[in-house]
Amino acid sequence: MKNLSLILIVVLFVLVGVLFYFHFKASGANASISVEPTKTDSLVLHPLKVAYVDLDSITEKFVYFKNKQTASERNEEQVDQELNSAYENLQRQREQFVQKGATITQTEADNFQKEYAARMQDLQKQKENAQQAQLAENQKIMEDVQGKISTYMAEYNKAKKYSFIFGYSKGSLALFYKDSAYNVTNEVLEGLNATFKPDAK
Repeated sequence: MKNLSLILIVVLFVLVGVLFYFHFKASGANASISVEPTKTDSLVLHPLKVAYVDLDSITEKFVYFKNKQTASERNEEQVDQELNSAYENLQRQREQFVQKGATITQTEADNFQKEYAARMQDLQKQKENAQQAQLAENQKIMEDVQGKISTYMAEYNKAKKYSFIFGYSKGSLALFYKDSAYNVTNEVLEGLNATFKPDAK
């Protein structure tokens, strides 16, 4: 499920970009307004303080996400096995029918061909439905995980008071330089795993 991890990374980068945009938009607005700014984080001037989170580590070590991902993969494998089993069974029936050879009448051949085509079409439809259901499930997982991370990060930053918390991922050009002194990944992971413990089941 590399795509699931990639989607999480992209979503987190988009969220960081949006926060970055609104912060500077709000700061630019303050320069032209003479009234006293509202007492909110985005408008109150304070020393710039930044940190970053390694998104590869989040996708690898956030237990809640890993459990959801594993359950999704297990479900996908089970559906694939069921469809493959049904397909193999249909192929066996076809081979057994063909082995009858010359004893097969034209009517029997026509009826079998129609039934075979209909069952193949049904299996293809089942496969497409299963793929759509899996995509919907993956999207649901991503929204759930994204919501939990966003909720935790807001709570985490109440004490830390960072102006920005960037996301970093190998191969990404969103963060060209990083100083490991500002890496808060382990703190965030520890808090996420403590806050969002997986279900006992």
